Amino acid sequence: MFFRHFSLTRLLKTTFEPKPGQKICILIDLENPGDIVNFKFLKNPDLSIQRNAITHFYEGLKNGAMKELGLSGGDIFAYEVTGGSNLDLPDAPSRRTVKR
Repeated sequence: MFFRHFSLTRLLKTTFEPKPGQKICILIDLENPGDIVNFKFLKNPDLSIQRNAITHFYEGLKNGAMKELGLSGGDIFAYEVTGGSNLDLPDAPSRRTVKR
């Protein structure tokens, strides 16, 4: 089976159809959202999915994808683990949502 090389810009174009001038951000869940500060969570080897968010998305945006798509922002935020679907985020922003 053949898999195409991963392209962040292709993923964003085909999934979200972003328009130039729009803002983009990355959301990850962490037991302690404060661990987003200085990427402290990267010291935990069990958080491979969150590490991939940095490697493939955060760095990808900063290394050209935002510019190519005409987007701004590119911040990363952490929220407390919901224990369910990421669609079940709290209605109001939590004090535990932390920006990097």
